[in-house]
Order: sequence, then C-alpha cells, then structure tokens
Amino acid sequence: MTTTGTPPDHQNDSVHFGVSVGMPTPGFYDIDRFIYTTDGSERQPQGSPSVTATQGTDASGNLVATADLSALAINGNQNFIKVKAVNKAGTPGPDATCVASGNLDAASCSFHVLPYTPSVELVGAWPLDEMGGRVLADTANTTPNNDGLAVHTASLIAGGDWVAGYDHGNAWSHPDSAGYSEGTKGALTLDGASGYVTTSGPVLDTMTSFSVGAWVKLANTNGFQTVVSQDGNQGSGFSLQYSKDDNAWAFSMLSADQANAGVVRAKSTTPPVLGVWTHVAGTYDASTGTMTLYVDGVKQATNVRTGWAAIGNLVIGAGKHNGARADFLAGQVDDVQAWQRVLSAQDAHDLANAAVPLAKYGLAEGCTDVLGTTVPSLQGNWAFDDGTGNTADDLSAFGNTMTLNGGYGWTTGQAAGAVHFDGSTGYGTAAPAVDTTRSFTVSAWAKLDDANGYYTLFTQGGQHTAAFQLRYSPDVNRWVFGMTTADDDTVDNYHWALGSQAPQVGAWTMLTGVFDQKSMRVRLYVNGKLEGQNTVPTVWSAEDAFTVGSNVGVGNFFKGSVDQVRAWGQVLTDDQVVGLYGQRYFDTVSKTTGAGSGGVGLAADDNACAARFDSSGTGQIDAGRPANLRTE
Repeated sequence: MTTTGTPPDHQNDSVHFGVSVGMPTPGFYDIDRFIYTTDGSERQPQGSPSVTATQGTDASGNLVATADLSALAINGNQNFIKVKAVNKAGTPGPDATCVASGNLDAASCSFHVLPYTPSVELVGAWPLDEMGGRVLADTANTTPNNDGLAVHTASLIAGGDWVAGYDHGNAWSHPDSAGYSEGTKGALTLDGASGYVTTSGPVLDTMTSFSVGAWVKLANTNGFQTVVSQDGNQGSGFSLQYSKDDNAWAFSMLSADQANAGVVRAKSTTPPVLGVWTHVAGTYDASTGTMTLYVDGVKQATNVRTGWAAIGNLVIGAGKHNGARADFLAGQVDDVQAWQRVLSAQDAHDLANAAVPLAKYGLAEGCTDVLGTTVPSLQGNWAFDDGTGNTADDLSAFGNTMTLNGGYGWTTGQAAGAVHFDGSTGYGTAAPAVDTTRSFTVSAWAKLDDANGYYTLFTQGGQHTAAFQLRYSPDVNRWVFGMTTADDDTVDNYHWALGSQAPQVGAWTMLTGVFDQKSMRVRLYVNGKLEGQNTVPTVWSAEDAFTVGSNVGVGNFFKGSVDQVRAWGQVLTDDQVVGLYGQRYFDTVSKTTGAGSGGVGLAADDNACAARFDSSGTGQIDAGRPANLRTE
C-alpha cells in the first residue's frame, strides 16, 4: 500500500492510497473487496468501510487485485491506515504492508498532520443559558476566525422550561470571553411529549462529514428519545438519541428519506444512567460512510451508512418519523454543538471532559458591612429611614440627597424605614450616581403592591432615554435589568437580562443590577442569586438624574415600597451580592449555601474578606455535595 496524490497537511484533509495484492493461487482470481480502518481498530468483514477490488495484472503478467481508496485524516497528529483483502468467501487476509511514500511511515502504517483547533468548521453552538424566553442564541460566530459565520438562532416550541444546567457556555470550543469559567448556568428541560427546539433551516450538510454533541440528563426510558437531529421530508437525516429497542444511546441514520426506512445504529455498550448528566456525541465520516458514537468522551461503536441530504431544520429534543415530529426528549439538555467535520476520538474526549467548575466559594460575604458603609466605590446609599419630609439622605461620602416627588409616603421597610410610591406620580431623584461608561452595581430592596404594570425601580437618564433601568415587566412577568446603546428614544435599543422566576407580590425582594465593562455584560440578581445576563455592544455616558420609582420622561411609576438603594462604581462579585442579601458560605456555581459551625466566621480585614478559623480546632464549614460531581 502506498499513498497517492497530494499528502494531507491538516486534520480532516483527504488522503488517498493505492493498494494491491497478488493471488494465493496463481491464475485464480478470488478477491472481492478491501476493508480498512483509519483509527487503528481491527478491520471487520461486516461493519468496516470497504472498497471493491478491481482485477488486473502486474508487470510480470500475474493476476492482482487493486483499488484506490480515500479517507480523512481524522486525528490531529498521528493517523493510522490498516487494510485487508477479503476473498469471495468473505474471509479476510493479513494486514497490507505499507510502503514509505509521501508522509506514510512504512513500519507503523501511519502518517502525521497538523491538528485543528476546536472551533474549526464549527457551524452551530447553542449554550442554552438564556434562563428565560423562547429564543436560543447560536454562538458559533463568536469563536476564533468564525466572525462571518451564518447564525442559526433557534426557537423553543411547546413543552419546555429553564433549569440549572451542566455548564455555562461551550467550554471546549469557545474562548472564555463570556464567563464560561463561572460554571453552571442554564439548560432546557423538555417534557417528552411536545417540547423541542428548532432552527429555521438546515445547519449541517448531511451528505458530507459532520459531528454533533450535547450534554443530556435522561428522565426516563419510556420510548425513543432524540437529543439532536436534522429533518428530512419523511425522517431525520441523523438522530443522536436514546434507542428504546436497544436500551442504549445510539447514533442513528436512516437508509433513505422515506416512510418506514431502514435504520443503522452505532450503539453504546451499556444502558443510560437516568438522572445523570451524560455527554453524547456522534460523528459521520462521509469518505468511508463510518458513523461513530461516543458517550462521555469514550468511543462506543461504529457502523457504516451512506448519508443523504436532510435539508430541513436542525432539531434539539425531538426527531422526525414518517413525516411527523416524534421521539420527544424527556429530560434536560445543555451545550449543543455541531461541526461540519469529523471529530477525532481525542476531540470527543476533550469535548466531554472540558473543565467545568462544580463548586466555587469566594467567601467574600464577610465584606458586606464594608460594602454598605465605608468602601470607596460606594457612590450612593439611600436607606430611606428619614421618616418625614420630601428628601432622603445619602449616607455615602458623596452626600447626594434625593428629592421625593408626587405620590409617596413613609412606611416600614425591610430594615427600619422605607418609602412607598403610589404607581401614578411618585418618584425620587438625585444627581447622577454612577458613570455609565464604566463598571457599576446598583441594588435595592423592593416590595410590589401588584404585578399589573411596568414598574421601574431605578434608572439613570440622558437627554432622551435612560442608560440603564431595572424594572418589573408584566409582558414576561419577570424582573429585568437592561442598558441602552445610545441616548436615542426613537428606537428600542435595550439589551435586557431577564429574571428566571416570577416575582412574588407583597414580599420584600433584593434586586441588583451589575454592568461589567470588561466583558460588556449586564447581570441581574434576585435575592442575591444570579438569574439573568446579557451582552451590550456599546454604552454611553448618562449625566442626568439618578431616579428611583420611575423612568422619567416615560412614566412606568413604581407601585410599592423601596428600601436601601445603593450604588457602587465597581462590579460586585456573586458572593458579595449574596452577602448583601444576608446569606453566607455561598456556592456561586450551584447557588446553594453552606453552614459554618464552631470556631469559624466570615470577616473582613485590611487585606481580604475570608473565612477566619480560630485556635479552638472546632471550626468547620459544611457544604452540600456539588450537584454534578461524579466520582466514578
């Protein structure tokens, strides 16, 4: 066997070989085909790629069987090519001998190419971290060298909701510019009956090589359940799924786009584990017709099938059978990605094993007293404990007194006093509290009287519109925090971070909005916990009043009570925000709290905020087991 044509340079380049074999019995031609593999695995008469042998003669006139075969350099770095001749009775012969040629090494029958980076040929990536709404972002175009990539925004259909997921973003393929190291964010839970996600058109060319992968937590094994597929007219061009018939994960392909078509599956070696996050990936090598299934980064099985053109939508959480939507997923799905190339076994391993923080204790809750009183970045602190008059003192070093207007009154607060606004004319204004072109945090306690209108808690404006606003929005029944891209009230240029839970009327709620200028992201915290975030492409300097209880010029008067409004010229971290809410030993990944006992406490000194253990030897912090920790 020798290489022919141009040697490959990079992973997924084509490579071509010429192979020939003489006849064991001179003059008697008995070779049917050649079988081969490109990953070093054992060649099998059934299941391995094959190419038909052609009868010929060598230079001496002896009968030989020859073939030209093509494959892909699937692996980065070293690739293997192993070939056997199979006679007409179906019996394979020994491995072919390699002849040094091109970049083919004779002794090992291998060749080397340069590896791809993870984002090469990435065509779709859905982090599923929205935690609200029914529109799902495709972030593939944010990866290196993919700026001009077509965006395949997806939509959630019917029975689905948002839950805490496995990871935040797409950690292996994406650079950490959007906070993937923050750990678990969101995922979709689907009902197994009607819920699924769909793009508006095809993402993959299923006639050429491709790969798909996702994290999934299966809730039951009641029927076929598809994680990712792409529609044809009658069926799915491929299905990464749970196969009820086999009680196994499977990467499945139909023989044709027709009703009741035959199916070929590459299946897992063990049944799925219910209620456990599992990574599944399927690859299709069009050069050989080889389909491969990986579970948690480990190769399970291969099979062979010729692909056909599935030109419909890419679907998450369901498939298509005999022209109808079918095989709905019952469970959770996260971090779905698609490549127009074959991932290698190493790629599949790295994809499934990308580092994901399972727990994170910053222990900065001990800074709460400092943050609320003496920290230099505190630029406004209105406790609303005044009780009388039409002004509220600013307890920060800036002395930025707030003037109250319209329908307001003094009332009992979350701590001491508070101000109540009537939802019609009441609001308060002070000089600008933060520089809206730099990082800032604004927080307040609020208690809604009802959920019937758009109720603005705080904002800071320019000549025409507000630079930021935190409000209750009845259209989504959520708290929202957003920023605008320009001082322009003729267009809707807000970029909103949405809360994940419906507000509770009549209950004190701590609301915090953060703008991180470094990452250009806005974050919304409800009762100390991060509920939503979004990217804002540009910001501007709003130098008009800081307003509590109204979006001045628009209305949206707040109806309810407000207490402890504070503003900082810095980003507060997750554990600092939860400390303001009064919780301690907070895990910012799983959003749970631990408990300290004995000689331990959270405190601040000149150097840091930390857990401080005394000399008694009794101090300990008990934290819950991280939700997705697996020790096997």
